[in-house]
Amino acid sequence: MQFTSTRANGSAVSFRDAVLSCLPTDGGLYVPKSTVDLRQFFLYMDESTTYPELVGTVVPPLLEGELNPTSAERVAESAFAFEPELRRLD
Repeated sequence: MQFTSTRANGSAVSFRDAVLSCLPTDGGLYVPKSTVDLRQFFLYMDESTTYPELVGTVVPPLLEGELNPTSAERVAESAFAFEPELRRLD
């Protein structure tokens, strides 16, 4: 996934570059250049799906392979000392 500045003055950068540089040089904020339809990834999830499993499923396609499923799950596990409550939104 490519990220661009909210001021749209800079070129698009990768997720890695956006994380490492924190903010664009033009003073804006990084936002995704395009959107990804993630609905297909939620079809087979239910109440027993853990947060790390959800992250491991959704993040790799969202970031276009910049983070593999196992790494994404590990990041999710270390980011929270508790299991975040997931709620279905209609």
